[in-house]
Amino acid sequence: MSIIVTLEKANKYFDDNSVLRDVNFDIEKGEFLSLVGPSGCGKSTLLRVLLGFEKLDHGKMTIEPNLKKTLVFQNFALFPWLTVFENISFGLKMQGMPKVDIDRKVTDILHELDLHGAQNLHPKELSGGMKQRVGLGRALVMDPDILFLDEPFSAVDAFTARDLRQKLLEIWEKRKITVVMVTHLIEEAIELSDRVIVMSSDKNQDSIVEIYTNKLARPRDNRSKEFFNEVDFLETKIK
Repeated sequence: MSIIVTLEKANKYFDDNSVLRDVNFDIEKGEFLSLVGPSGCGKSTLLRVLLGFEKLDHGKMTIEPNLKKTLVFQNFALFPWLTVFENISFGLKMQGMPKVDIDRKVTDILHELDLHGAQNLHPKELSGGMKQRVGLGRALVMDPDILFLDEPFSAVDAFTARDLRQKLLEIWEKRKITVVMVTHLIEEAIELSDRVIVMSSDKNQDSIVEIYTNKLARPRDNRSKEFFNEVDFLETKIK
């Protein structure tokens, strides 16, 4: 795999409070990478740095030119006055894409995410799982090189989250895109990821305490002894 993003000695402060401390890692093209760690460890800040929403105070980020990045939010962030179709097509309209191309791309996304019967509904008429599928569709319709997700399944129930994780894996394997996900669940990170960045909130050490390479074969059995062994290993790193 080729490296598309590199962070070197990355540091970020807010009001003299150290949020990111000497962060060093690469993102490889086509990999599924997760960021885990306790609250306050800087996961979301690191995500915003990677997206370009925040600038580093010290250190360096090198990113492949013309890399297309999109974000799926934790709380859906849909426009309540727009239909499913209109929410998904919003970014394409802002780019000035011709209507015939928008209709084709959005229709393909609706079928890919099993939303083809809901295109005329508004967010208030949707379940939490359907709302997140719309959020995912709005990101995917832009054909990103990197898909960023900020705790994408935390606002839905466990059964819906399971189905959404499987759908996300299907899309990742089909599209061969790079995925970077923030999650507070170690089990979720191990089920989905090629690598896991484990972060610490301890201000006396570097932000990253472990870069874990997942050697479990896909598809992964999250009830197997091997799976729980990996969960236990990462939990000791976070503690």
